[in-house]
Amino acid sequence: MRNIPIIRYEHIRDIGDSHSVRVREFERQIAYFKSSHYIFLSLDEYSELKSSVLDKKAVLLIFEGAWRDFYENAYPILKRFGAKAGIFLTTEWVQESSKQEALDSQNPSVYLAHDKTLLALEQNPRAYVCTWSELESTKDLISFGSLTHTYQLSNFVSKPWHDDLQLSKELIAKNLGTNTTHLLWPRGQWDMSLLRTAKKLGFSSFYTYESGQNLQSEDLERNKTFLATNSLFELKKELFVCSNTLTYKLLHFLL
Repeated sequence: MRNIPIIRYEHIRDIGDSHSVRVREFERQIAYFKSSHYIFLSLDEYSELKSSVLDKKAVLLIFEGAWRDFYENAYPILKRFGAKAGIFLTTEWVQESSKQEALDSQNPSVYLAHDKTLLALEQNPRAYVCTWSELESTKDLISFGSLTHTYQLSNFVSKPWHDDLQLSKELIAKNLGTNTTHLLWPRGQWDMSLLRTAKKLGFSSFYTYESGQNLQSEDLERNKTFLATNSLFELKKELFVCSNTLTYKLLHFLL
């Protein structure tokens, strides 16, 4: 029974904060997966493989937030290696960034510490977040999921969960032609009531901040993710510990 690891990235940029992986290190990690003969999965392929036969190593790479550094730094590397990945969009931020697209030359990318970026979004979203057209141009390799509409922050508006999730799903369908069924919980926070709400809206694959194995026999309600760091050694350790049920049982305390 194989494990399908999910590696979660936030920012790919040369800045020293715990939410960022440096560009060269990200390239090394993708090169490692490629040289180790992993299959890179889309979001839908991951869901399908959870209930089918998998006879090769596979990995799902996911990116959280549609940050502009994904488009500038991560996507060119993924394209060079032919590596598929999934990106989870906070659609409100993408909407606001897209309104400023015509002013792009006046809005260069800005790299701030992650917490400061969340606070600065309201003043200049284009400096931090991708536009719909940029995301559209990545569809050869990238699949799309929801990180809700507002991330449950009041940068621009506040919405109840039901309306928030529904709007996010509708905007992804309208702008990217994808009827996504994938939802990453903001900050990994969720409960059974929110899960029921999301299911009623058509979501069926849910991603958490919990770390551990994603065995093929398990359902899609609590997909576990590992937050990537600036360490190929740590990545290799996570992959080894979770490679089978025995090593995970014996060594899970190392994660």
